[in-house]
Amino acid sequence: HWGAAREPAWRLIDWSGDKSRALFTGSAPDTVGQLNLATGGFTSFTLPAGTQALSYSRPDGTAILATQQASSGDKILRYDLNGKLEKALASGPQNAADFAIYSPDGTAVAVNGAKSVEEVTNSTGATRSLPAPAGATCSPVRWWNASTILASCVASGQAGSRLWLVPTTGAQPMALTQPRSPKGPDLGDLNAWQLPSGLYLQAAGACGVVFIAKQASDGSATTVNVPQTTGNDNQIVTASGDKLLVRAQTSCAESTSLLWFTPATNAVQMLIRAPSGIQGVIAAVPYRPAGM
Repeated sequence: HWGAAREPAWRLIDWSGDKSRALFTGSAPDTVGQLNLATGGFTSFTLPAGTQALSYSRPDGTAILATQQASSGDKILRYDLNGKLEKALASGPQNAADFAIYSPDGTAVAVNGAKSVEEVTNSTGATRSLPAPAGATCSPVRWWNASTILASCVASGQAGSRLWLVPTTGAQPMALTQPRSPKGPDLGDLNAWQLPSGLYLQAAGACGVVFIAKQASDGSATTVNVPQTTGNDNQIVTASGDKLLVRAQTSCAESTSLLWFTPATNAVQMLIRAPSGIQGVIAAVPYRPAGM
């Protein structure tokens, strides 16, 4: 808790890799707030109109990644911690900023290009397009490791997305998941986490529902049911070791709790249980240590 918490409009969007600060946006998208975690001091500033903060830079959070939206497309920009423009990194199609993600070491940013994933050098803004699967349009999801980007790709004629691993070396992408049937229940894969017990997917279901699935060795996907939840509307936040951090529907559709789930043992550790009829945990932002 801190003084500015009385202003309900502040929304947490990121943690700095050096563990010292938390980043917020206000009711106006161009308003940025920073909380000093050691002192509780809170400061804020305003970016130019139409500009919105996305995250801290990596690895330590010495700058802020932002987007500026325009009718012609989105700009990806880097600001210092006082709101002064440091560099215009890239331009892309509309909604490109929804997919702008810093590499773990902070040397590059993965962005959404017109057709494929693009890698932008943080220091110079040099941009290069990475190969995409034949006939597919791809957007970055997150960095799979230091030299590979996890991308969501939709092939021509296909409604559902498929996950690919895109090497930053320029080598051809490798399929991580298989094409899904329009009959479901998995209508397309949105994200993935490799645990010791297998590959777990954030899968898209009917009517906007997302659920957890596990991909078998033959590429097929089966639904993973989480104990103490209802409706199987479960969003994976992150993974750690053999566990998944999950925002899970635990009562009516408006009641979401936060829990750790260990798929190998089916164990659940409830962190925040939302009472029935209460909206509960509307968002969770995991801390990522420097270099991750």
